[in-house]
Amino acid sequence: MLKLVMFLLLAFLPLMWFASEDTVTDPAPVTFPEDLENMAPEAP
Repeated sequence: MLKLVMFLLLAFLPLMWFASEDTVTDPAPVTFPEDLENMAPEAP
């Protein structure tokens, strides 16, 4: 049982790390200007 838990941790930790890294690098620069452009005309 312990070996299964360790295997799952070793398997999912890199996936979560890559996923978090992708969310930090890819969508943020794309969504921030879009959000600002969408909010700018609506605010005034």
